[in-house]
Amino acid sequence: MSKLDQLFLEEGLLTLLIKEFPAAIAILDKEMRYLAYSDRWLQDYVIQEESIVGDSHYKYFPNLEPEWIEQHQLALQGKIIEADEQSFIRLDGSEVWTKRKYLPLRHSTGEINGIIILNEVTTDKIRLQKLSTELQKSNDQLIYSENFKDLILENNPDFIFVKDSDFRIVLANQNFINMYPEEKRNKIIGYTTLEDYQPAEADAFLAMDKQAFAEGSSEVLESIVFPDRIRRILQTKKIRFDGPDKQ
Repeated sequence: MSKLDQLFLEEGLLTLLIKEFPAAIAILDKEMRYLAYSDRWLQDYVIQEESIVGDSHYKYFPNLEPEWIEQHQLALQGKIIEADEQSFIRLDGSEVWTKRKYLPLRHSTGEINGIIILNEVTTDKIRLQKLSTELQKSNDQLIYSENFKDLILENNPDFIFVKDSDFRIVLANQNFINMYPEEKRNKIIGYTTLEDYQPAEADAFLAMDKQAFAEGSSEVLESIVFPDRIRRILQTKKIRFDGPDKQ
């Protein structure tokens, strides 16, 4: 095999290896024209051409930041550049985030003939990081709201409680719970507690509950003997609210 045949063989193998390389890689000459590239390069940057050999890099990346172009020139001067993740707009108008590395392309004599660009599209990772940050902010806000709600609830002198559609108490402030003897306080949340009241009073509670569910609210002045055996005269107002699952 002649040296010329050997050279063609080596160049053909190199081109094939670059084409099939699993990452986005491109080799450009000193004028930033494509010499070789991987299929992944075309895929990641939505380039539809069958061949871009000989085309200028800036034909497909027309809106690059000056910083990127400066990095190309630094690589052409012999520096290895590892750039931070940044975004740019592709030809199809979509935003993509990439992590880039620029290597000088040297001849066996040491002369720089161009640059090699290694790009990793990190858009999904960036989106995941943003989503994680947003979720963390939402969670922090939820915790803040929950703590704020508890602060208001527990420092309110009124008797506050929440019932579900089955008339079970699902939330109550400590002031309300304290109206029950200690031995009964573990059977307040999740229970109707109707058995702790006189039948007539229990019927009156249910009637006002049903009115609130049906009409949106109910209000009554009532005299009640609570489980702690203390009679209290209360202005009781009940307001319906819908949960997030309400259609």
